[in-house]
Amino acid sequence: MGVYERTIDELKSLSEESFKSFSEKIMAANKPLIGVRTPAIKAIAKKISKDNPTEYIAECKFGYYEDTLLYGLVIATLPKNDFFKYLPTYLAHCDSWAHIDVFVPEIKFAKKDKCELFDYVEKHILTDDGFYLRFCIITLMDYFLPEKLNYILKTLEKIDGKGYYNDMAIAWLLSVAFIKSRDETFEYLNGDKLSKFTHNKTISKISDSFRVSAEDKELVKRLVRK
Repeated sequence: MGVYERTIDELKSLSEESFKSFSEKIMAANKPLIGVRTPAIKAIAKKISKDNPTEYIAECKFGYYEDTLLYGLVIATLPKNDFFKYLPTYLAHCDSWAHIDVFVPEIKFAKKDKCELFDYVEKHILTDDGFYLRFCIITLMDYFLPEKLNYILKTLEKIDGKGYYNDMAIAWLLSVAFIKSRDETFEYLNGDKLSKFTHNKTISKISDSFRVSAEDKELVKRLVRK
């Protein structure tokens, strides 16, 4: 039995039916869910990465939400050349926002060397492929605020309107940008050409943040489009 089959057996042993039912409602994945919590998936990924990551990468069948996420978490531990080698395969199999949002913060090499990661984002951000695009947006949010804020603000209107989960990611990014670069982001929101949906979702996310003052929340609420 290969590492992939053993991993599937382990995942199934950790399945929780109630968690599976809950997750199916929020993950919006096309792939079936086994029903394993994220910390347990991360623990398995850590073990695979330590033992034999290339074997799992070669054998993965992308049959479930969980085995697909595992692939991403495993390649996230690799040196950057190997990471970029396998990244397109992973993104091609992603079918849930969580495949991106759980994966991106785990990219190990980016903690010290993220120049090539930005180059990759810059090259691919105008794509129409949903989860490639969400990958680019979440990567900018997690690794390139506030230093690339000007580039980000100039780019957002070019990628707005390319699907619900991407527009929600833009709103999330802008809410974080507001926290880190309040004045520049507020000025942008005063005159942005984003869709009404994305603009108002941004205001909503800023208003929901515990890191934004009550005064600023009232200020941004005045920007809501009717």
